[in-house]
Amino acid sequence: MYDGYGANSQSLQLTLSDGVMLPDRSSTDFTIIKQGALNTDKSQRIDFQAFVEWNGMTRQFTNQSALVIPRNDYGDYRLVMLPGINVPVACTLGRLRLSTPAFDHATKAAGQYSGTLRLEFKVETGIP
Repeated sequence: MYDGYGANSQSLQLTLSDGVMLPDRSSTDFTIIKQGALNTDKSQRIDFQAFVEWNGMTRQFTNQSALVIPRNDYGDYRLVMLPGINVPVACTLGRLRLSTPAFDHATKAAGQYSGTLRLEFKVETGIP
């Protein structure tokens, strides 16, 4: 994760959302829906969870809520080359992991499923 401040920002905020509003799922669930489905009941969708792993820790995302990583938790960083920047920059190491709990395939409609995940990344610099 590149904060633009040499891994010296006050905190990083990650917000993950899928844009799907469903009253019958957990706030930590994200969803893909069967293409062409006329409804979003459980037979027409697959729910999954998302996690971020960094500095030996794992935190679970809540759909549409900011997950804050304070500076003292950044852990290791790596110098990397990014497009359009001609010097190496410090990036905090992090991994996004998606996990689908086991389910009975017979309870799901056959077909292709799709969805969109949006990751919003904000940096708190402490500079007004």
